[in-house]
Amino acid sequence: CEKVDGVLLESVDGRPHLAQAKPVIAARKPLFIDKPVAANLTDVIEIFRLAKEHNVPCWSSSSLRFGETVAGARSNEALGEIVGCDVFGDSSWAQFHPDLYLYGIHAVEPLFVVMGPGCETVRRIKTEGGDLVVGVWKGGRIGTFRDLGKGKTPATTIIYGTKDSSPGKSGGYNSLIEEIVKFFKTGKPPVSADETIEIYAFMSAADESKAQNGAPVSVQELIQRSRGKQ
Repeated sequence: CEKVDGVLLESVDGRPHLAQAKPVIAARKPLFIDKPVAANLTDVIEIFRLAKEHNVPCWSSSSLRFGETVAGARSNEALGEIVGCDVFGDSSWAQFHPDLYLYGIHAVEPLFVVMGPGCETVRRIKTEGGDLVVGVWKGGRIGTFRDLGKGKTPATTIIYGTKDSSPGKSGGYNSLIEEIVKFFKTGKPPVSADETIEIYAFMSAADESKAQNGAPVSVQELIQRSRGKQ
C-alpha cells in the first residue's frame, strides 16, 4: 500500500472487503470499492466509518449511476419535480449476500440518483413469478425495483416528473472509469458515504421485509441497528 497512489478493491465476494480495506485505510490511500461494498450493512458502515476516522477518500458505485439522463434527472426542467421512479433489474443473488447486493445494485443505484436520499420504508413481495421492492420516500413519493423473473430485461429506469415522464439512460463502464480517474486525481468521491450507506440499507431492508412477509422496514432504524453491531 505504501508504494501506490490509490487502490481499487475489485474482489467480487464482499465478505473479505472490510479486512481488505483496513490496510489501505491505515496507509491513508484513496480507495474505490467495486460492488458490493461488503456482504452486510454492518461491514458497509464500518468501512466508511474507518475511512472517515482516518480522513481517507473512499467510495463505491455502480456504473449505471452516471448516465446523463439519470444523473441529470433532478435538474431537468422538462421533467419538473421528481414524483416517482420505477427501475427494472436483476435480483440474482450470491450466497452469503443480501439478494440485491451483487446485481440489484445496478438498478437501485439509478433509483437513488433520481429520487435522492431520504427513503423511509421498504416493502418487498417475492413470488415465483417476480420480485418487487417498494420504497417510500419523504413526502410520500414512491420508488420501485422490479425483477421480472422469467421476463428478463436490461436495467431500465422510468422517471416520473410533475411536467413529464421519461425513460432514463444509464451510464456504462466508461463513465465509471472517468469518475474513478477524477477521484484519484482530486481525492474527492463523487458519491457520499451517507448515500451509499442508505442504498445498501435499502437493499438490506428488502431482505428483511421478505423475511417478514412483506412488512415495511424502516431504513433509518436498520442503519442505527447495524451501527450498534459494530
